[in-house]
Order: sequence, then C-alpha cells, then structure tokens
Amino acid sequence: QSYGSGSIGSGNSSNENPWKPLRQALGRDVYIPKNKYEELVLILLLSEYIANKEAILSQGPTSASGRKATCDSATVTYDLLTLPLARFSNYRLLCDMLERSMKFSFQEKHSWEQFALVLTSEGRYFRSLLVFREISERLKKEKVKMMDVGSFLSAARICYEHLGLYEEGISWAMRALDSEEVRDNNYMAARANVYVGIGHLISA
Repeated sequence: QSYGSGSIGSGNSSNENPWKPLRQALGRDVYIPKNKYEELVLILLLSEYIANKEAILSQGPTSASGRKATCDSATVTYDLLTLPLARFSNYRLLCDMLERSMKFSFQEKHSWEQFALVLTSEGRYFRSLLVFREISERLKKEKVKMMDVGSFLSAARICYEHLGLYEEGISWAMRALDSEEVRDNNYMAARANVYVGIGHLISA
C-alpha cells in the first residue's frame, strides 16, 4: 500500500485524511495469480506464514497442548503445500519452509521425514542423509517407534545411487528388514530383501 503524499503541517488543502492508505495501482511489482494453482499456493503461503508466526517454541510441560495445536496446524499447511508445489517441481520452496518448521518440530517424526524426502527431491542428497541419521538417532534415544520402512529404504537408495556409501546403505536396508512393519507386510519384506541384495551386489 502507498500512503497519501500530504503530511501534517504541509499545507495540503485537501480535506481528505493524509494518513488514509491509498489503493495500490496495478503495476510490475504486483503479483497476480495466473491460474487456480498459483492462487492456491498464495493462500497456503499466507497460512504457512501465520502458522509459523504463531508456533510455540517453548518445550515446557505447561505449553505442551498449545505447542501441539500450533504444530498440527503448521503440519497440515505443509502437507497441503506439498501437493501443488510438487506438481510444479518447486522443491526449493518446500525445503525452505520445512527448514523453518524445524525450530518447532522437535520430536515430530512426520515433519523430519518430510524434510528429508524433499531434500532428496531437491538433489541435496548428503544433507538428506544427515536428516535421516538424526531422525534415527533421536528415535533410538527416545525409545519410541522406529522410522517407517519407506524412510529406511529411501536412505539406503541415497547411499547406493548418489553417495557411494554402500555399507551404510546395506545397514539401512537391514534395519528395514528387521522392523516390525515388515513382519506383517510381505510386499515391504520383499522390497527390503531386494535392497539388501542390491547393496551386496554393488559392494561386490
């Protein structure tokens, strides 16, 4: 918004309030969505800004309920933004947003795994692996549910295809094979076995 040129004591003869905001004329610096997808992204970006601004950073027990509510609100916004941004392969913006969310996503496995996967899509493979390592170590310390099988296999694939860390890739695949989720899912068990076999093959 631009403001009136008149100021107090300027001698402006107009009766109009000099502090009244004027409507911005359409010009080169005004962003106008060209289609419904751009309009959707714009609305969600505004929602992400509000959710990020209202997030509670305190880890104290007294703010647990409020922290969970604001974190859930932000997570929903990020998940919705993933759909249109992935459609246009705009992973850089998703990386930036999820990185900002890390400051209030302590122990939020879903947000961290999303961040790691988006980093992979953006081609930042080593940092994606670092995030997977952090998730694994944190869950191990907290003694809570392990990473999803898909995350184990994604980490293994990064090691195989992009970083040449074959032994670590086999380790990730073995952890997927030993997880509880695989025991009840023959399809995931088969995929985990294939990843273990691929690791041994390329190591050889």
